[in-house]
Amino acid sequence: MHAAERLANDIRRLHPNYLQVRVLADGSVAALQDLLFTRAIVLGCEREGWANRYCFENRALADQRFAEVQSEDDVPAGHVATRVGITHPSVKLAWK
Repeated sequence: MHAAERLANDIRRLHPNYLQVRVLADGSVAALQDLLFTRAIVLGCEREGWANRYCFENRALADQRFAEVQSEDDVPAGHVATRVGITHPSVKLAWK
């Protein structure tokens, strides 16, 4: 099994609240997650965090953009908010 698929399987196990988890064309892992008022595309997923999260008020649009995203560097169109996660280099330093 490829390392990215192993990571995706670990993420599915560690984060059962993710609706979907998939390996992107660039070898990174992305997830889809429901939050309180939005649905989010989570990019750059790791076992202990993620790089960026893009929130959508329209859940169907989030589903469509999740199917379209190809890279952890993609910025899905139509999001209403974004957050930098704990795998971002500047944030990792603060957690150490």
